[in-house]
Amino acid sequence: MSIENRPSKIKSLLPLVWAGLFMLVGILILIYLGRDKARLMHAQLDDIELIPLLNTEETPTIESLTGKIVVFHFWGTWSEDSREGFPRFVDIYRRFSSNPQIEFLSVCCSPGTESDIENLKQDASAYLGSLDLTMPTYADPAMYTRGKITRMLASGGFGYPFTMVADRHGMVVEYWLDAKPGSMKEFEKVVERLVEKESLDISR
Repeated sequence: MSIENRPSKIKSLLPLVWAGLFMLVGILILIYLGRDKARLMHAQLDDIELIPLLNTEETPTIESLTGKIVVFHFWGTWSEDSREGFPRFVDIYRRFSSNPQIEFLSVCCSPGTESDIENLKQDASAYLGSLDLTMPTYADPAMYTRGKITRMLASGGFGYPFTMVADRHGMVVEYWLDAKPGSMKEFEKVVERLVEKESLDISR
């Protein structure tokens, strides 16, 4: 090969090189997410620290949640992904919230530390009001509960929205890092399955 032809040959190979790099990055991401799922699935959240923010005066504890299917949904009014997916979460909440076997813990969060709970409350109230919704909503003031979950993830990361379902024994059944239609459909099916299993256990 002549020296003159080498640059053009190298240039023609660049798309293949970039495609290979993208594939490698994708595989590494899938492996990393797989580690998170393997570590969190069937783990047990042994403690939480949430406070009532809106439409409730109850402070949930691990003891008060024992024996119930528990849905955690962490979101923020500042998060575009949270706002986009929240109506889909609300549809599922409205379907199952009257079932005494299920406890929904909707946790409104700031992008950083919760330094101004009153401002957080006002933002959440305005947003829920725009949806004509009076969902019980909580805050994680010291980021304690989010910290517990983050330490259970191999990647040590936490994003918004974050939805997690635990069975009546407190074991994590599944979690989602977004509220896209496909994820929320999976979420709905998981809740359906747990409710059906719970009903069968009670009838025995």
